[in-house]
Amino acid sequence: MSDCLFCLLANKKIPAIRVKESDDFIAFLDIEPISPGHTVVIAKQHTNDLLDFSDVRILSFMKEVAQELMRKLGATGCNLGLNHGRSAGQVVMHTHFHLIPRYENDGLVSWPGQKDADLSVVEAKLSRKT
Repeated sequence: MSDCLFCLLANKKIPAIRVKESDDFIAFLDIEPISPGHTVVIAKQHTNDLLDFSDVRILSFMKEVAQELMRKLGATGCNLGLNHGRSAGQVVMHTHFHLIPRYENDGLVSWPGQKDADLSVVEAKLSRKT
């Protein structure tokens, strides 16, 4: 898409600090990092979101990037994130994944769980045959 920020980046029309690149995928540093080394991974071919995306090879590419980030930056863990749709925080409508290196005592927390959540309502909705 000619007006997609990540398509422009993939076609080298706008700059990015590239961490790794293959024929089909690019990993680049996020301009608003959650932690040092926060990297965005995209396919060069445009898709809008997770439901539009089907190239499972990106998992191997992300594994290589995560290993490199951890080794070179001294991270002891890594979060993998995907925001699917605007309500989930997706800002750029090009399927992309976030690799967020984690460090001991980095002060970042995981998503807050809801203790004592009543799962029966969700279970009932998922069990429907519609």
